[in-house]
Amino acid sequence: MPQIILIALVGAGLWLGWRILRKEMRRVDRELRKAEHDLRAGERPIALEKDPETGVYKPKD
Repeated sequence: MPQIILIALVGAGLWLGWRILRKEMRRVDRELRKAEHDLRAGERPIALEKDPETGVYKPKD
């Protein structure tokens, strides 16, 4: 009888873990889709130029 209880607890833990993992996968997918949409619909990237004196990249005016 203790084996059945142990198997049931392990099964319930696996089921709960799968639900949590699936929820997290959906959340990440939503964020990635939103970021991809924003990237396509957003502005063009800012062009950078390297300052020859300091070697630092700055936005091109």
